[in-house]
Amino acid sequence: MPLAERVRLYSELEGLRGRPLIVYVNSKRVGVSSSLVVEDIPELLDQLQELPEGAQAIDFLIVSNGGDPTVAC
Repeated sequence: MPLAERVRLYSELEGLRGRPLIVYVNSKRVGVSSSLVVEDIPELLDQLQELPEGAQAIDFLIVSNGGDPTVAC
């Protein structure tokens, strides 16, 4: 699915759920190894800091083929 279509769907989901959505997606391309790693945490923290003021809850969508399960905690 093209990126523009995914972004549209993510925006639609935010509207339906009524709260910000952070999406973490690893590559699912054949021959490309990708997983959730601790080095991703600084970027995720940056995204949290950019949330609208007063946000009380978020949705966090993870699409990953695996990785370190403690990173998601």
